[in-house]
Amino acid sequence: MKNLLFLLSVLFFVQIAVAQEFSFAVYLTDKDGTAFSIDNPEEFLSQRAIERRQKYNIAIVEQDLPVSQNYIETISSLGFEVGNCSKWLNVAVVNTDDSSSVSVLSSLDFVDSIACVKVPSKKSKGLGLLNKPNDMASTLSAWEETKTSFDYGSSENQIAMINGISLHNDGYCGENIIISVLDAGFKQADVTPCFDILFNDGRVVATKDFVTKDGNVYANETSSHGTYVLSTMAAELSGIIVGTAPKASYYLLRTEDAASEYRIEEYNWVSGAEYADSVGTDVINSSLGYTTFDAEFMDYTYADMDGKTTAITIGAEIAVSKGILVVNSAGNAGGSSWEHIGAPADGPNVFSIGAVTPSGDYASFSSTGPNAVGVIKPNVTAQGQSTVITQLGVAAAGQGNGTSFSGPIIAGMSACLLQILPETSPAEIRDAIQKSASQYSTPDSLLGYGIPNYQFASSFLSVEQNKISDNDFSIFPNPATSFVLINSEINENVDLKIFSIEGRLIVNQEKIAMPYSLDVQSYKSGVYLVQLITSSGVGVQRLVVE
Repeated sequence: MKNLLFLLSVLFFVQIAVAQEFSFAVYLTDKDGTAFSIDNPEEFLSQRAIERRQKYNIAIVEQDLPVSQNYIETISSLGFEVGNCSKWLNVAVVNTDDSSSVSVLSSLDFVDSIACVKVPSKKSKGLGLLNKPNDMASTLSAWEETKTSFDYGSSENQIAMINGISLHNDGYCGENIIISVLDAGFKQADVTPCFDILFNDGRVVATKDFVTKDGNVYANETSSHGTYVLSTMAAELSGIIVGTAPKASYYLLRTEDAASEYRIEEYNWVSGAEYADSVGTDVINSSLGYTTFDAEFMDYTYADMDGKTTAITIGAEIAVSKGILVVNSAGNAGGSSWEHIGAPADGPNVFSIGAVTPSGDYASFSSTGPNAVGVIKPNVTAQGQSTVITQLGVAAAGQGNGTSFSGPIIAGMSACLLQILPETSPAEIRDAIQKSASQYSTPDSLLGYGIPNYQFASSFLSVEQNKISDNDFSIFPNPATSFVLINSEINENVDLKIFSIEGRLIVNQEKIAMPYSLDVQSYKSGVYLVQLITSSGVGVQRLVVE
């Protein structure tokens, strides 16, 4: 017997709604009759997507094949409008004005189960991921000034906080990296000055609307949420706002309907992620999250945030398995009755981002972890309170609050990191960023591993291929207040380099004997990177000076 999920609950709405649209996710049993073959992937994947799989040794499998067109045609012939299809979930979303009519699909041999994902709209809860921007107020930077490649204006603090300016200064601004932004709309992004260079360079590669077929993602009818999100990554307006990846290329994909909140948006998202994969995306940024809905029978519980239950999280995990770094906002439920992260931030391999204040303290609205099975969430944090974002249509900056903004700050800077070492896998990128973060040794449910240091993360990745064992490299005591003993079990003289959190080289000793006593009494309190270079490899560790 076919599994008609939620169908009984939906029939209640039939009596109160006439000629209004319902949507159902129709799960299919197989892909029999597909016109495609894994032997000819160029027919459904771009060359860049194929090369990404080859780079990471990822096999092209049946899961990558599009949904069977024969099945779609059969469903259409029964009078249903077929919307987005997901090849990864093997799902066709169908729309109908009569919810009872969907029962005819249960008799089809190729239909496995059916789930209601949208009912006639009630008052929407909305995105819940964006506070209205305010006029830009002056904010003193909490981080030490460094020489910069850009005039960041008031956006400097949010990039300096994660030590991203040093990557920009070294010429890593996201060139040749593709970021797909999945959001609720990009209202007026095409006429907002901070994106002039982006559009003039042709680095908005394409747009696609998964909510309204053939919709214009820039239209006033869409949300401006994605425009604000995009500005934290792609903006380049000297003296006003610069993003974390101002030279990357972007796909702008609308998957969220800001006017309502139903599970159909999860399926829109997965379809958007599949499209992003097919065009060769390196990084997905998603400032979206799902927990409760306008129809209460669709609501999730915290137990569902286990990394494997919701459709969107399953899709996000598959996207990671295809070699994409998936960065998702943790959510803005901190202090609420829900409190926890949402989906897909619960995914164990999704890079989930919380929010801090301009001074680096926990932002009270930021959703907390862990996920329902104890995986540390959020993974890391960035500035999400008083974040500098663009204003629409004018050459000016505003402020916004939300993990909607801390997430893309991390996504953009991670793209710069990927530019440095393009052979690095998403898992290695996540691991290096976490290792660089402020509380890597003591992660918690508020900040996860803490605020990352991208200069440090770059150093971790640079030595990974020729790394000496941590057992051969020790620092004691750590944290330290006066002297530390740096030791190596390798029986030879070594080169020693120590970098400040700003990326400045402050110690450069060649061919010194081990153990080595280092006086840190004159060091400012903070985190330093200690690099040991031997004939057999390189070791990198953090030193905390109190």
